[in-house]
Amino acid sequence: MWLNLAVINLPPGWEHDQAVANREQVADVMLPIEIAAAHLLAQQWAGKMGSDNGLNHDQSASSIVIEVEF
Repeated sequence: MWLNLAVINLPPGWEHDQAVANREQVADVMLPIEIAAAHLLAQQWAGKMGSDNGLNHDQSASSIVIEVEF
């Protein structure tokens, strides 16, 4: 969840790229159900906080895609 939110909030650049890489590394050791739960939590948080936290790079977590194999 937190890495998804970092990706949403960080502007393009090194820190954003590092957040994406970290999220992918963590996702590699998570179960698909855990990834789905984290994705849902990030969507809920972004939905509640969207207008209050100054999101301006990617306005929601709905665009986050982590590919997993079932």
